[in-house]
Amino acid sequence: MENGMFAGQWRNKAGDELHLVQCGSSISGTYISARSEVAETCRSRILVGSINENTICFVAGASTPHIMKSWTGRLSMNDGSGHDEIKTVCHSLERLTDDFDIARSVQISFDLFQRA
Repeated sequence: MENGMFAGQWRNKAGDELHLVQCGSSISGTYISARSEVAETCRSRILVGSINENTICFVAGASTPHIMKSWTGRLSMNDGSGHDEIKTVCHSLERLTDDFDIARSVQISFDLFQRA
C-alpha cells in the first residue's frame, strides 16, 4: 500500500479529530477531543504510534487528567461509503487508586474515524 495513506485529518461521529503525520511506519500528530465540558485549551493531546500496511496503533493522553487512551485499528479505503475509514478499538485506562478497582478503571469501545 502507498506510503502516507494514514496522513491527514480524520473525524468520528462524536466530533473527535485525529491530525496524523506519517513517516514510514511511524505515525504522530494530535488527538482533539470534542467534549464540550473540557476547556478548549485542554482538548488537544499529542499522539504517537505505528502502522503496518493497513493497520494502525497509537496512544495519547485523554482530555481528562489521569486517563490514557490507546487505539488499534484497520484502514478501509473508500469501501462504498464514499469515505476512507479507520475502524478502531479504543482502550481507556484511568489511574488506579485501589488495586481492586481495576475493572472500573478500564473501558473499551469501538470508534470509527472518517477522513475529513
